Amino acid sequence: MDSRSSEKTKLIAVVLIALFFGFLTGYYLELLLIALAGYILWSLDLLFNFERWIERGANVDEAPSGGGIWDRLIGHALKIRKSLKLERERNTKLKVRFNEVLRSFPFPTIVLNGRNEIQWINKRAAKILSLQRKKDVGIPIQNIFRYEELSRKLRSPEATEFELKSPNGDDTLMMTISKLTRNVRIISIRNISERVRLDASRKKFISNASHEMRTPLTIINGYLEMLKQ
Repeated sequence: MDSRSSEKTKLIAVVLIALFFGFLTGYYLELLLIALAGYILWSLDLLFNFERWIERGANVDEAPSGGGIWDRLIGHALKIRKSLKLERERNTKLKVRFNEVLRSFPFPTIVLNGRNEIQWINKRAAKILSLQRKKDVGIPIQNIFRYEELSRKLRSPEATEFELKSPNGDDTLMMTISKLTRNVRIISIRNISERVRLDASRKKFISNASHEMRTPLTIINGYLEMLKQ
C-alpha cells in the first residue's frame, strides 16, 4: 500500500468510526465534525513538526514520525539533503583546486564574475594595482579603474588585451582578459615597462642616427653634384 492509499484509508477509518458512534448515539453530524476537526488538527501538528525539523537542518536522528505520506516527505527531504551535501563537498573540492591553479599563475591575476565584479585577487595583482584583497572583492573592476578602454574591452566576448598605466604612474601594464567559463573571466597582468623603454630607446636611436647621417649625406651629395658639373 502506497502513502496515498494509506492516507485515504486513515481518513475513511476516521469517518467510519465517527459514523459508527453517531449510529450508537444519534449525533451523526456532530461526531463527524469532531472527528474531521481532530484529523485536521493532527495533520497540522505533523506539518508543523515537519517544518520545524526542516528548519533545524533535517537531521536523520531528529526526523519526526507520522506514517504514510509524512514518512515519504521525510524520505525525500533526507535524499535532497544528502544530494546537497555531496554537491557542496564537490564544489568545495573544485574551489580548492581552482584556487591552487590560480595561485600557480606566474602573473598577477584577477578573477571576475559575470557582472565584472572582482571575485579573487592574488598577491601579485594586489601589489601591482594597489588593491586590497579583502576590501575590493565584490566591487566591479570598472568602478576601481575608470578607463574607457577597460570598459570597452570588458564588453567584448572574445579574449582581448590592452595597455594601461599602473596606479603609481611609473609602469606600463599589459592586461589580458580571457574567458574561463560562461560567467567567469580572468585578467592576467604583465609589466611591460622594460619593453616600452626599449622600444622608445630604439626609436630614439633610429631618429638620432637618421639625423646624424643626414648631414654627411647632404655634403656628399653636394660634392657629387660638383663633380657631375
